[in-house]
Amino acid sequence: MYRTNLDINTILDQPPFKAFDDKVVNFLSNLSVRIMNQTGLRKFPDLASFGFFIRKSNLQHIEKLHKKENDCHIGLGTAFHIAPSNVPLNFAYSLVTAILCGNPSIVRISSKKFEQSELLIRLINEELNNGSYQPFFTLLQYSHDDELNNKLSYECRLRLIWGGDNTIKSFKSMNVKANVLDITFPDKYSISLIDACYYNETADFRNVALKFYNDVYTFDQNACTSPRGVFWLGKEIDVIKAQKKFWDVLANIIIHKNYMPNTGAGVRRLNSIVKFAAQDKIINSDICPQIGMNVLDIKNGEAELFSEHSGEGLFYQKRIKCLDELRVFVNEKCQTLSVFSDQKMQIIDWVVNSRLTGIDRVCDVGKTSEFSFNWDGKSLFNLMTKNIAS
Repeated sequence: MYRTNLDINTILDQPPFKAFDDKVVNFLSNLSVRIMNQTGLRKFPDLASFGFFIRKSNLQHIEKLHKKENDCHIGLGTAFHIAPSNVPLNFAYSLVTAILCGNPSIVRISSKKFEQSELLIRLINEELNNGSYQPFFTLLQYSHDDELNNKLSYECRLRLIWGGDNTIKSFKSMNVKANVLDITFPDKYSISLIDACYYNETADFRNVALKFYNDVYTFDQNACTSPRGVFWLGKEIDVIKAQKKFWDVLANIIIHKNYMPNTGAGVRRLNSIVKFAAQDKIINSDICPQIGMNVLDIKNGEAELFSEHSGEGLFYQKRIKCLDELRVFVNEKCQTLSVFSDQKMQIIDWVVNSRLTGIDRVCDVGKTSEFSFNWDGKSLFNLMTKNIAS
């Protein structure tokens, strides 16, 4: 069950410490070196990205972003992390955020095995065993244990619950102390917006499709950040040209990358297609199950199309003449709007002025999975620390 050599009671006994403590920064920067020195790292782009994220210069940059000169931030107490099973290294980002904020951490890792997470755990243990670090976190791996979940929920000062709506409901029903802080990450979906004319005119159109591929297929389109739909802004003639160019390039990238859909992915995509076609919400199914991609035109759909979605290479698309046509496809579950446009700031202004319940952030295509301390519309640093300097 333990994936590190520290038991939970040792961590529960640890008091909080100051944010961006040297011991944490040194551990993470040394771990970064171990990761980046691994042979065959190109096989795991998400692990390489994590190693890049925790390099010392980036940690110092994050500290400058969140701490003012005379602030004195310390953690709240021990954090209990419930990591999801759909993103292999989510547990690592959750851990890093909490310990940089000064919170000792107990991390429950999904029982689902991933090569990159196993490699990272091995490197974490190598660094822990190599250095003289004070205990400030431990990793656990188990499937279902209500007794342990209840114990940790009661003993910990804060809980980071990443498992989606059902997991959140389950943990919310547990007995906790009155001052416990729950930071929850419910089910979300993401969409992309591409300016058709701008895409047709760019010489970098292949790279745009490659960035989109990385946003989607790194996590088999199962991450909340993975776009499930593409909205094409522009005139019909421009959109038709851009769509053909984009999807043709993406299909070639999928083939070149030797992407293999998960077992049963084609059946799950087909079930979604049949369901929404029967409801007259989609038309023109472009079925390419052999390469892990289906593109469907939206006819009468709304935001529910993206919530009830199989993932794994299923895309909805629609031409829009103006941004206001996006409204019906955005609800409180919409997390990220990734854009390819030279009007990004105007798009951000539209999101703000439209007072939408959804869209937690706007980013460029290719950057949907880039982690930051502002996530799901929450300032994690402010939530997980207290500033004792008045």
